[in-house]
Amino acid sequence: NDSSCLPLPKSLMSLALVGPLADAPVDQLGCWVFDSRAEDSVTVLRAIRDKVDGSIQLNYAAGLPECRSVETSGFQAAIEAAEKSEVTIVVVGEGAELSGEARSRAFLNLPGKQQQLIEALAATGKPLIILVLAGRPLIIGDICPLAKAVLYGWHPGTMAGPAISDLLWGDIAPSGK
Repeated sequence: NDSSCLPLPKSLMSLALVGPLADAPVDQLGCWVFDSRAEDSVTVLRAIRDKVDGSIQLNYAAGLPECRSVETSGFQAAIEAAEKSEVTIVVVGEGAELSGEARSRAFLNLPGKQQQLIEALAATGKPLIILVLAGRPLIIGDICPLAKAVLYGWHPGTMAGPAISDLLWGDIAPSGK
């Protein structure tokens, strides 16, 4: 939490929310929920929209269609969202289909072009908060220096969005358990 970037200040006027997992209701549930329903999940995007309720300008762009994607055509919209915002939050990690039994990977870095998305957002010069959602530890050492703050959520479930927005605005303090 460099420069006390978190909690987000009450005076914040604009915020960019970017990333393939910012609005991924099934992915935030993880791999061990066999009878889950996407409509029961409150995503980070939905929770932040509800929390700010129009009081700040929320600029959303996925940047990537899903976490494994190598399609970079959404980068420009993500960069533009960041450029017109005071702070950028990028939600990255692994979707539910990449975790659990028989889901080994040769490399435990961020899949797809997520690291390149983070690098492009960092190049805007705007304060960057990285939120990683995954079901296992990932190698994120290369992206940590690009961020003012990093939060890691272990496939946080149906109420991930409200819990994360409470952390971002300091309504509760993060802790490791």
